[in-house]
Amino acid sequence: MRRMLVQNWLERDFYATQYMQSLRKNISVQAVQGKKDYTRYIPEETRLVIMGEVHQQNWMVNEVERAVLQLKNKYPDKNIYYASEFVDASGLGNLYILQDANDVEHLVRKRPYYRAVTNRLRAAGVRVVGLEDPALSEEFIRMGRDPFFRQTAFAWKAVSASGLKKRNAYWTHIIRQIYAQDPRALVVVHAGLGHTNYNHANSLPWMLKEFNPFVTEFSEKGLKLNTLLEKHAPVMPETYEQARALLHNNPIVPVYFVRHFKSKRAAVSVGCDLSIYRVQTRELLE
Repeated sequence: MRRMLVQNWLERDFYATQYMQSLRKNISVQAVQGKKDYTRYIPEETRLVIMGEVHQQNWMVNEVERAVLQLKNKYPDKNIYYASEFVDASGLGNLYILQDANDVEHLVRKRPYYRAVTNRLRAAGVRVVGLEDPALSEEFIRMGRDPFFRQTAFAWKAVSASGLKKRNAYWTHIIRQIYAQDPRALVVVHAGLGHTNYNHANSLPWMLKEFNPFVTEFSEKGLKLNTLLEKHAPVMPETYEQARALLHNNPIVPVYFVRHFKSKRAAVSVGCDLSIYRVQTRELLE
């Protein structure tokens, strides 16, 4: 499995290196201040949006929520589903749509931090679906705070390459049930970056490639986890100047580097279709 993961990375890195000029023609890099309109970037024919974050970062969660609500407003004739790693599934791997606040209380267990956003989306009429195996959530709670990053059997089961593959397979089974029951559904998957980009051979976009997913990832200084993105689609000096100008005019509102990849080949090469990077003010002054 390690060989397969490395081969996947090297093949995409080699492609991006060989075809850098053509790839750059399909990349838009901008400095954006304040709220972003995600419907500008997500193609109208999209059925599956996958959004990757670093856990429990307020601004990232707010951006995911904003994107889901924007899609709901744009497509009132479609059922919008919010399928979340942070909500437990039924336990049998079956599709279950949360019914009320009691469901949120009982099923958002692994990380209670996400109860607030889950409640707001459910109250807004979004269909909330849990993805996580409740047995894993139970073990997570029993082990204590963030046991993913300890040298334990649980960590191997949860975040090793084979563990992620197994969890992603469990989640994709539930997502496919959504489309089986509601073929016109628009599904937004919210999960950690380790599950969501093209950099891992068994990630959600590859397991669900028949739905041609649109992949978004969020990051900031100290959280640049996508090395292919930073190597092949770096933020150029002129974009930093644009960001500085925005901050000079309005230093209170955060600035984001938005990298949008206009072809699927470019997106696959760097790991995502859309990258949202929050800029730290001090970073611009360095």
